[in-house]
Amino acid sequence: MEYHLVVADIDGTLVDDNRRFTDFTKKAIDALREKGIWFGLASGRPVDELRRLEKTWGFEKPFEIQIGMNGAELWDGLYQQEYKAFQLSPKTIKEIFDYMKPFPDARPSMYLNGEIMTDRYTDIIERSGKRAHKGIHLVKSDDEFWAQPNAKVMFRVSEELMKKVEAYIEANPRDDFKGFKTQSTMMEFADPHTSKAYSLTKFAQIHHMDMASIMTFGDMTNDIDMLKAAGFGVCMANGSDDTKAVAQDITKYTNNEDGFAHYIIEHFHLTVN
Repeated sequence: MEYHLVVADIDGTLVDDNRRFTDFTKKAIDALREKGIWFGLASGRPVDELRRLEKTWGFEKPFEIQIGMNGAELWDGLYQQEYKAFQLSPKTIKEIFDYMKPFPDARPSMYLNGEIMTDRYTDIIERSGKRAHKGIHLVKSDDEFWAQPNAKVMFRVSEELMKKVEAYIEANPRDDFKGFKTQSTMMEFADPHTSKAYSLTKFAQIHHMDMASIMTFGDMTNDIDMLKAAGFGVCMANGSDDTKAVAQDITKYTNNEDGFAHYIIEHFHLTVN
């Protein structure tokens, strides 16, 4: 199959566990695009951060597609057009907080107006703000979280607690929102229709692309729909078991070993110096 677009998740896929984007990976992507294949990112981060990252990483030519907020945001780099979908209502956001009351140690946060909103200032939140170049807004009360619509709500938990949260969500499904793991310590909630696959499909329709001509890469549960929707879905060697189960292939190397770069170099016969 001839592929025209490659889309990759970021954390656990393009960057290592310390969130470092290597020069080797950049060279591999440059070689891919020089071959005429489009490239883009698909992440739980907002689109404005993804567009900043491509510059931070040293790419002179903007990526053709940016999928943010797990699919609730789409930036079409070819037409310079942004799309948004599936915002959670204030009522639903409050219901999510009520839903998570059995886990008082789960720390909520949310992207809003260029800031990270949270109920507690921690070292993790501080690092997240610095990486994203976003200010930290410490709420005075939880009411601020559901004062207006938003694409998603995030809860950071320990890896031990994550297992209990996943079991709880599986045993208590909801029709008005869904929860999915995006990192080993991050559970996110969004509209049940939100998925990276939705925005990927929308982009393909706009540009009259066959989904079979798209290759995607991911490592966690929130990447599953995207891997299944594309013509070829690849899971990282460090990926979760459920993501590996739906992938058509698994990389030989992990994200800490430039697994993505090695895979596309071999698959597309790229030359990287």
